[in-house]
Amino acid sequence: MGIYTIVEMEKLYRLNPYKYMKYVLEKRPDYNSTHEEFEKPALRSDKVQKICK
Repeated sequence: MGIYTIVEMEKLYRLNPYKYMKYVLEKRPDYNSTHEEFEKPALRSDKVQKICK
């Protein structure tokens, strides 16, 4: 259910699902990360919008 929801949100933001999932998996923060680092791969992020269109 979680992956399906992410894919549907990607469609809503008009992002390429493959590019977004690749970006998230490459940039994912570790358990020592700050709250800001968890926000970086957010769908609404300008950087994500540029990279994953």
